[in-house]
Amino acid sequence: MHSLNCLNAFQLHTRHKFNTQNPEPIDRLTLRLPLFPGSCSNSLTGLRGNFTSPNFPQNYPVSVTCNWTITVTPGYFIYLHFEHFHLEHAWGFSECPYDYVEIFDGSSSSSPLIAKRCDYQDSWCVYSTSNVLHVNFVSDIIIARSGFTAYFERVYTSYPMCLHLNASK
Repeated sequence: MHSLNCLNAFQLHTRHKFNTQNPEPIDRLTLRLPLFPGSCSNSLTGLRGNFTSPNFPQNYPVSVTCNWTITVTPGYFIYLHFEHFHLEHAWGFSECPYDYVEIFDGSSSSSPLIAKRCDYQDSWCVYSTSNVLHVNFVSDIIIARSGFTAYFERVYTSYPMCLHLNASK
């Protein structure tokens, strides 16, 4: 097996030796993508907790899909707060076609969508209407930013909207 190192920590692997001066067609390629530390799919439980985009506070990787399912005790609700939120700019699109976070009111991405956000956002939050929230983070193949930090907490009451919180709290 022969390897050729490429940009952005990618490696091309083939059974034939590469001739970088006069390349010949390659019969079989395996693309090995760089890995980032930590898992990107998690189940979160408890009274409170937090999670971040991969590599935060450095830029998140491109071409990644992460998901978190937050579950609290039945009969309670979830308050989810994003303190830092900086994803790729939507460039005039309102539907966030590039990098985005989706929040679903239930255990999967087939549950009702509460919010879909991208770009730079001031501190923001959502409440669940049940004891489970599902969060998806998707990045495309080009631009990466610092990402987000999120905090969740089990609460007794769900509200239709969040109040603007004091950032020093």
